[in-house]
Amino acid sequence: MVREFTPEERDFSTKIVQNPAFKGPVHAFVEELANEGMTMVVVTHEMGFAREVASRVLFMADGYILEQNTPDEFFEHPKHERLQDF
Repeated sequence: MVREFTPEERDFSTKIVQNPAFKGPVHAFVEELANEGMTMVVVTHEMGFAREVASRVLFMADGYILEQNTPDEFFEHPKHERLQDF
């Protein structure tokens, strides 16, 4: 199931995850869901969090998936030049 947020919800959810008081609990909740086997698509710029929680990591730029791999391979041996620069 996919749900799109309204503009007001997007603003609220962005403010929540940017607030340091909420970031820890939100990350813990997502990690708990992942550990329970829930499949999720999470968009983040927080590479440490992605590496810790993800089973697959994708790098997108300009609307295209440029690379995808396991977290260890993705972060330790990036193949695409843009990912290496990132």
